[in-house]
Amino acid sequence: MRMSYNKASLWSGIGFALCLQCANADSSIPFTVLWTAYQGPAEPTYQAITTRAQWVQFWKQLRVDSERFVHGPTPRTDEAPEFDFKQVTLIVAGAGTKPMGGYSIAIQRIWDDSVNIRVSIEETSPGRNCAGTTISTAPF
Repeated sequence: MRMSYNKASLWSGIGFALCLQCANADSSIPFTVLWTAYQGPAEPTYQAITTRAQWVQFWKQLRVDSERFVHGPTPRTDEAPEFDFKQVTLIVAGAGTKPMGGYSIAIQRIWDDSVNIRVSIEETSPGRNCAGTTISTAPF
């Protein structure tokens, strides 16, 4: 069976992932992680962004949420980066605010099960006796 894909990029870190739908059932969809951060949305966030308007709204809230951090890189552009939403879907995964370092989130797999596009996300947390930073984070 021949599978066809359009070019896809994924912007992850909160797990930003751009992916394209694929016509083959249960087939993995290739994606590229473009960005990861520990200063994402304050609240847990899992969404597929399919329009420029949704993206701009999300970007504005991300900028507000990131202002609570004083460490590390934060998105500083006034304008949300451009994406061609006719060809891509932006997958966003954020774990929300955590009390200390050692937490992470990652998009593991994106696949088409012939009914839906499914996304597998893994969140990790520090062990019970692990040392970590005392600075709050919001893995994204």
